[in-house]
Amino acid sequence: MKLTKSPLFYFFMFLFFICVVWSVLLHSNPDKFTPWNYGFTLIYGSIFLSGAVIGIANAFRFGITSTVGKSLFSLGLGLLSWQIGLWIWVYYNVVLNVEVPYPSLADFFFVFTFYPFLIFGCYNLLQLYTPKI
Repeated sequence: MKLTKSPLFYFFMFLFFICVVWSVLLHSNPDKFTPWNYGFTLIYGSIFLSGAVIGIANAFRFGITSTVGKSLFSLGLGLLSWQIGLWIWVYYNVVLNVEVPYPSLADFFFVFTFYPFLIFGCYNLLQLYTPKI
């Protein structure tokens, strides 16, 4: 199956286009603390969520006990934890009206869950490709 025939390809291209246009518009605005800026965080964060869903779904397709499955599952969970951190960050910004919520619950997801999942996923990929290197 060609990549351009996949509906996901068009979804990601649309999402990328929205992010680029939105970013250009935000950079032309001198005010950096508008609801549009916080909305952009949600839009570009949806890329992480999409990657998490695809990674976790493909982990089960490859088999969750295989090296590739463990790697995809771990990387998918890492992307999901980053997205959860972004949602919490936007919640602090928009609902609680805290401009720079530090330290916050979002930091837990950014630091203590994202990096361990990322390291475990890369470790499994290295186990897979080390004999070939």
